[in-house]
Amino acid sequence: MTAITEVETQDHFCDGEGCISGIARVIVEKYNVSNADIGGHDGAQAAVTLFGLRIGGLTITAEQLAIAFGAKKVFDFEAQVASDMMEDA
Repeated sequence: MTAITEVETQDHFCDGEGCISGIARVIVEKYNVSNADIGGHDGAQAAVTLFGLRIGGLTITAEQLAIAFGAKKVFDFEAQVASDMMEDA
């Protein structure tokens, strides 16, 4: 079973030159995996996709954030939100 939820969370992105903060809009997909029989793990997992960061009336897309702060920052943010969502489950 898969559950897909849209979530808004206040967050920020920083690098050595600056920081921005706003309301991050993400899609969270929670699903169960059953692959222990092939060497993996059984249990729940989450995947997160960042759509953008809203600052007042401006929305900065995930692609623009990746250009400004690096794709790794966006990837790490998505991974952290996924981890947080699993802790809250």
